[in-house]
Amino acid sequence: MHIRSGKVAAFPLNSHQRLQVVSEFYTYLQTGYYHIADLNGYDHMLYILTLVVGFSIWHWKKVLLAVTAFTIGHSITLALATLDLVHIPQEQTEFYISITILISAIYAAIRAKSEPKISAMFYFLTMGFGLIHGLGFSSFLSAGLEPDESIFAPLLGFNIGLEIGQLLIVLAIMIINLVVEHVLDIKKANWVVFCSGFASSLALLLIFENKFW
Repeated sequence: MHIRSGKVAAFPLNSHQRLQVVSEFYTYLQTGYYHIADLNGYDHMLYILTLVVGFSIWHWKKVLLAVTAFTIGHSITLALATLDLVHIPQEQTEFYISITILISAIYAAIRAKSEPKISAMFYFLTMGFGLIHGLGFSSFLSAGLEPDESIFAPLLGFNIGLEIGQLLIVLAIMIINLVVEHVLDIKKANWVVFCSGFASSLALLLIFENKFW
């Protein structure tokens, strides 16, 4: 890991600059949303699936805690890497993200028949995995920034866009869980194991695809 220096643009701004910041903010908000919602970048979706598939919609407080832990983690490294304070090669980041999916899927499968809960270990592990995913988000954001461009509006907009997309994905998973369990009458444990196996299979493919040695 290499530590490098970064800088943030000075304030205050005049009216023209404020309009430009608002425009940049909205543009990067859309960019962040479409990045996490893009089916071609399904690795982050897979992780969110393994993170919350074991919870039902009635466990929304626990889901909120789990998603908050992930958000705190990826927000930290997204900011640090975009500010150019932390740098890890993209091929390594993608490999580590695949590992987080595999571990989370295995954990979900093991806990499939248990009452879902947020233990301290689960919370901090999720936050730690969020740190890794934040590095993946930052490589996408940094690629679109101009060399002398202020990073404040892009960083804030991109992160909020990610959160909107992430919450919509979580909501979709919760609704599917509800339909599977109460409409299709499939046992929750069986559904969790199925989703975990599906995510594990794709994670293994990504691990071999992204190996950096």
